[in-house]
Amino acid sequence: MKEPSWWTDDRVTELRARWANGESGSQIGIAMHATSRNAVVGKLYRLGLRRRLPIGAKTELKRQPRTKRNTVHHIDGRIFFKGDAVTEPEPPAQFVNPKLLLELNQCDCRWPGTGRGAEMLYCGAPALNGYSYCLTHCRIAFQPRLPRMPRL
Repeated sequence: MKEPSWWTDDRVTELRARWANGESGSQIGIAMHATSRNAVVGKLYRLGLRRRLPIGAKTELKRQPRTKRNTVHHIDGRIFFKGDAVTEPEPPAQFVNPKLLLELNQCDCRWPGTGRGAEMLYCGAPALNGYSYCLTHCRIAFQPRLPRMPRL
């Protein structure tokens, strides 16, 4: 035989009254000795009671404009950056301006090169805005995702 629901008509009426008085789901759960806050919130959802704005929030919510992010788009294995005016430089064959780690500035490419430990050299070319690498090394680091093979 199925166990009767904990949510009797009296408890549902009390839940509605407490929700209308502005109590939170946690406060209602403690006052009604519910099994958990999620049980209270779930019942509120099933009853169709709408979410309330937090105390002190304005009645008209204004959407915050999203900050423009540098997005990477791949077309035929090539990479370009939307939102940046990036002129494509000639790709260097070797490191043009290799630097040690302690010599790198914040806007230098951090692509590792030859050497080991403290004597490792890094690319040192100007990095793209918002990235750790120059355009040439971004093309290597950010490869397009390959299509997945279907399982047999």
